[in-house]
Amino acid sequence: MEEDEDDDEVKAKKEAEAEKKLGSEAYKKRDFETAATHYSKAWDVWPKDLTFLTNLGGRGVCPQHYELF
Repeated sequence: MEEDEDDDEVKAKKEAEAEKKLGSEAYKKRDFETAATHYSKAWDVWPKDLTFLTNLGGRGVCPQHYELF
């Protein structure tokens, strides 16, 4: 039973990492809305990695702040 839970966690983490990668690719294309969607999905799937939230907060939600620099 515990092994099944570990497998589920591994799958969830991999799925979240894939979403994060898609978000980063969208961000590089300055498609902030799509980036935010992928970062949100990553957090929903694997809420144990705060990187997804920092990416969402820093990149996807408020891109206008970063265009000033």
